[in-house]
Amino acid sequence: MPIQIITTVIVLAFTIYIAYLTYENKRKITCMTGMMIAMTNSMMSSTVLGLQLGYYFLPDLAVPTMLAIIVGMAAGYFTGKPVSLMSGLDGLMAGIMGGMMGAMVGVMIQPAQKNMFTLFMLVIYLVTMLLLVKMMKEEVLDDAPAKKQAPQKQQASKNQIFTFITVGVGIIAIVSMFMAGNMMFGGNSSANDQIEQQVELVNGEQIATVQVNGYGYGPGTIEVQSGVPTKLKFVVDATAGCARQVVSDDLGFSEILMNNEEKLVDIGTLQPGTYQYRCGMGMYWGTIVVK
Repeated sequence: MPIQIITTVIVLAFTIYIAYLTYENKRKITCMTGMMIAMTNSMMSSTVLGLQLGYYFLPDLAVPTMLAIIVGMAAGYFTGKPVSLMSGLDGLMAGIMGGMMGAMVGVMIQPAQKNMFTLFMLVIYLVTMLLLVKMMKEEVLDDAPAKKQAPQKQQASKNQIFTFITVGVGIIAIVSMFMAGNMMFGGNSSANDQIEQQVELVNGEQIATVQVNGYGYGPGTIEVQSGVPTKLKFVVDATAGCARQVVSDDLGFSEILMNNEEKLVDIGTLQPGTYQYRCGMGMYWGTIVVK
C-alpha cells in the first residue's frame, strides 16, 4: 500500500480520535486548553492532508488548497466547539493556515522525493499527536480541578499557544519571501540559461523548444521571428513540479503539462515585442523575444 494512502488513513483516524476525546471530556477542558487542542489538531491534519492532495492534483494548486482548508476548518471547529466557540474559531483559523501550507508544499515537492518527504511529515505528525494525547491525559483526563486551575498551568498554555502561532506565522513569512524573491529576481536556474535555443522551421511554422524541469523553463529567453506562425514545444521532465502549470497573460494561454510529455502550444503569429509566460504560482517564468 502506498505510503500516501497509509498517511491519509492515519491522519483521518487521529483527527477523529482527538475530536472524540475533546467532546467526551468537554466539561473538564478549559477554554485555553481547548484552543490549543483544536489548533494543533486542525493545523497538523490540514498540513499533512494538504501535502497528499498536492501530490494527487499536481500541478493544480487551487483544488488541493481548497480541499485541505475545508478539512482543516472542519477538524478545528468540531474539535474546539464542544469546549467553547472561541476554541472552535481558533481551530478553524489554524486549519486555513495549515491547508494553504500543506497544499503549497505538495505541489512544489519533486515527485522523486515525495515518499521520503511524506514519511518525514508522518513522523512529525505522529510525534505531535502523541504529545497532544499525553497532554490531554495529564491536564484534562486526570480529574484534578485544582491542577487545571493553577495559574502556572494557565500561563504555560498561553505560552504554548503564542509559540505555536509564532512558528506558523514564521513559516508563512519564509515561504512568502521565497516566492516573492523568485518572482522579482529570477525564477529560473542558471543551469536552464545554459540550454541552447532550439527553433525549427517546419511546414512554414517556427517551433521553439522549451525544457520544463525542476529548475523552471529553459532556455530562459527564446528569440523568434515576427510574422511567422509560432508554436512552443514544451518538453516536460519528471522533476518539473509546479512548472507543469504554464500560463501566459501576454499570449493568452493556460496549459497543464504531464510528466515526460512533449506538448505543442500554438501562440499564433506575433508582432515584434517581448512576451512572458510563467508557472501557475509565479515562481518560474520564461521570455519570448519577437524580432
